[in-house]
Amino acid sequence: MREFRIVVANESGQLARVTRALADGGVNLRAFTGLAFGNEALLALIPDDAEKAREALSTLGIVIREVEVVHAPVEDRPGAVAEITQKLADARVNLETTYLMKHEGAFHICFTSPDVEGLRRVLASR
Repeated sequence: MREFRIVVANESGQLARVTRALADGGVNLRAFTGLAFGNEALLALIPDDAEKAREALSTLGIVIREVEVVHAPVEDRPGAVAEITQKLADARVNLETTYLMKHEGAFHICFTSPDVEGLRRVLASR
């Protein structure tokens, strides 16, 4: 699974422009988040098809950073996310983005990190 990070101007219509390009390219979003800070906004998107997303976003003339997403099923109960994030903290795995999404009928917790191998190791050992 891939995450696409896009920095756009913090102005009305930017999210619509990006999501319209993806929709026109036949791309469905599994998850996304956005955060505005000052004059810029960061969009982080997980598409269902990375190749199609790459192609669709290339039409916008914007800089895109693509990173790997590591995910694992998570129980739908209080404390489940806290247990996973504590294990990652104990292993000193720094996180960049986090998502909770429904994938193949179950809730999954998704992370990006500069330490992809550490993420994989901790999530596999749960």
